[in-house]
Amino acid sequence: MADTVYEVVASGSSSVSVVAPTENLRLIGFSVVETNSSASEVSIQEGVSSDIANELCAVTLAPGESAREWFGEHGIPCPGGIFLDRRAGESRAVIYYRVSDRGKDSFAPPSW
Repeated sequence: MADTVYEVVASGSSSVSVVAPTENLRLIGFSVVETNSSASEVSIQEGVSSDIANELCAVTLAPGESAREWFGEHGIPCPGGIFLDRRAGESRAVIYYRVSDRGKDSFAPPSW
């Protein structure tokens, strides 16, 4: 049985912790839309604040632009949580994540 993929939506200009630290947490994907007719810059990070976070991906958007990425079934490991660091402008971000109840080894790709 596959693990459930969850989504969390964060809108505005403030940085925010979007998913708490959790064992076996994976970033599966994201969608970011600029919402205020000005350039927007967002950093998606592992951690609970920008002071103690590791950048996973950065997104820079022109007015009216959007970006999205899907990292696949195994995603990117983020046991320290997921933090959205808004560095400029306003945006609407949707973060897709999952937590496996089968343990971290369930995310390993098959060994042929």
